[in-house]
Amino acid sequence: MMKNQVFNFYEAIGEDGQKNSEIFQLYFPEKYLFWELDYETKADFIAENPGPNRALLIAMHLGVTFASERRPILLSARHSNMVGAFAKEKLGPLKQE
Repeated sequence: MMKNQVFNFYEAIGEDGQKNSEIFQLYFPEKYLFWELDYETKADFIAENPGPNRALLIAMHLGVTFASERRPILLSARHSNMVGAFAKEKLGPLKQE
């Protein structure tokens, strides 16, 4: 799955997805986490294709950050079942709303 996403990233920015995906695989083998790379390896990866590879590392870092953060669910008043569940969760234990 990650390989397809990397390919799509490069294609979306007008780069050769196949070539850059292969380079990516050299630095990020299967089951290897990008944040485990040392500074020198990251610098070498970026040097392969500076702008796009730096952007990819930033995007990957943002993805990990967003995935690990706990954030509230945005509530939309257009969906009454969500409003009801929210109210029940927040007001349920109270004797009077």
